[in-house]
Amino acid sequence: MKQETLYDDYYDRNREQDVRQEIFEVNAEDEGWESVDDVPESRVTDAIYAENQWRWDDFKYALVRLLQSTPCLLFGTAGRWNGNFSAGAFIQDVTDLTRGLSHLDNVRIVDVNGHLYIEGSHHDGNDFYEIKKLTKKGKQVAEHNYYAHDKHLHEILMKSNIFTGLPHLAKEMRGWV
Repeated sequence: MKQETLYDDYYDRNREQDVRQEIFEVNAEDEGWESVDDVPESRVTDAIYAENQWRWDDFKYALVRLLQSTPCLLFGTAGRWNGNFSAGAFIQDVTDLTRGLSHLDNVRIVDVNGHLYIEGSHHDGNDFYEIKKLTKKGKQVAEHNYYAHDKHLHEILMKSNIFTGLPHLAKEMRGWV
C-alpha cells in the first residue's frame, strides 16, 4: 500500500521536533544558539505554518488541474453532535471544496494507491471523505440530474468505476519535481 500525505495541519510533536532541529542546524552559529532548545517557539511555528501553506497551495494547484479535465465528487461522513451522517458534494472548482471544508479546524489529505481521502476534525466530531473524479459517463449522469445534492445519486456514482475513477493526485504532484 502506497500512502502519501499531501497536506496535514494536525499537530505532530515529532514534526515540531524535526523542524526545530532543522532550524537549529541551519541557524545556530549565526544566532548564537547553544542547543536546540534555544530555538524560539515562534520560529518553529512560523516554519510549520509556511510549510503547511506551500503544501496547501500545491494540493490546490493539483486539484485545479484535475478539475480542468473533469468534475469530481466528494462523498463520506460528517461528524455532528448527534452522530455521523452521509455527506457529499460535486466539486467543479476549488472553491467548492474549500467551502465544504471551511468548518474543519484541522485537515489531513492523503493519497492511498490513487484514492484521495480527506480527514478533518471540528468541535462536533470528525469528517471522513473520499474524492473521485467523474468519468465521461459519470459526468453525463451528474448533468442529467443537474448535479443534485442527493445522497442516493452520490452513492451510485461513488460505488461504480463506470461513473467515477481514482484521481491519483500524488502521482500528478510527484511529476512536478
